[in-house]
Amino acid sequence: MENNTQIYKGVALTHGRTEQMIDTIIEKRAILSNTELCKLVGLESFRNLVPIYRMLNKIQRVETKVEIIKKPKKVKVIIETYKGVALTHGRTEQMIDTIIEKRSVITPIELAELGGLKSFRNLVPILGQLNKIQRVASKTNKPEVKNTNKKKVPTVSMAKNTYTNYYGKGKDKARDLIAQSIMSTKRQSSNILTLPADTWIMEKNIMKQKQGYKYTAVERDKETYKKMITNLIKDDNLFDSVIATANKTISEVIENDKPDTYSSAILDYCGFVDSFYNEINNVLTNNLVKKGGFITLTLAENDRVINHPLQMDNYSNTYIRNCYSDENVSGAKVTNDLINNLVFNNVGYRIVSKFNYKDTKVKMMLFIIERIN
Repeated sequence: MENNTQIYKGVALTHGRTEQMIDTIIEKRAILSNTELCKLVGLESFRNLVPIYRMLNKIQRVETKVEIIKKPKKVKVIIETYKGVALTHGRTEQMIDTIIEKRSVITPIELAELGGLKSFRNLVPILGQLNKIQRVASKTNKPEVKNTNKKKVPTVSMAKNTYTNYYGKGKDKARDLIAQSIMSTKRQSSNILTLPADTWIMEKNIMKQKQGYKYTAVERDKETYKKMITNLIKDDNLFDSVIATANKTISEVIENDKPDTYSSAILDYCGFVDSFYNEINNVLTNNLVKKGGFITLTLAENDRVINHPLQMDNYSNTYIRNCYSDENVSGAKVTNDLINNLVFNNVGYRIVSKFNYKDTKVKMMLFIIERIN
């Protein structure tokens, strides 16, 4: 029997496929995730997209082979570069200068828009080339270390309220509890507000167990944020899972957010609750997490110096100031009471899990809060 199947650009127009659908897939496949592309062309799932990709890739390989056969003698192409970046794909010197100047003060998505790039993906190779030049320059311009016999004067420094306790049995258990709560929510239309630091450990743990969740990643420390972006660019799967990044505090990010903006929030502060009390309260009061979503809080116990006048004067919260003047009140009680107080004052939430652990000198507490109404 004669096969009358219509072919368009190497793809069989069966199973509801149209020429417009094939053109859209060819145009958008490099800039959209598989899930987003399926939604755009009206396919039910990624499984329906796979055979189309195969047919397109087959045609591309054939065309490439024909091109290689017909290719004349190699012609040496001189590509102009500026500050280590190839001036191809519409890049200009002004664009590169703008990226260098603004990369540390605005988000990659904002930077792409400012530079006139279509998406963050077009920014990735530029940042990669700039980082390469920067690493080479750092190696060649290392300052000479002078050996002096001067005695170091001991200094007293205030705590930064940040920690690097990324590893340990307790931390691993806490991550498992967080992952379990997140994976009980739907992946479709997810947008998880998260504090991944530079390592993305929590997000990668979830991805290994259940793919498909999307994240908005926030980091207030500039140097940590730079490392965070560097590690993000290196991981394609992680890169596809991130909707946006911001070198800001949570308060700055959520300032203009509407209710139900996020599906869940992983707030791995690892600092003292009094520093983030108002921030957490804003997330709860404004119902920024959808019903059925979770807000996970990782905090350090408030074991600070009792009766320290500087610390007592710094906190407007009356309960915290009273705790600092009472030597019988433990850090765990301060933290626990403040979180209980937040959940009690914001109707529609409940604490579903608490977990205390200690991997280093710092005692940590995990709270998992669910929005139930």
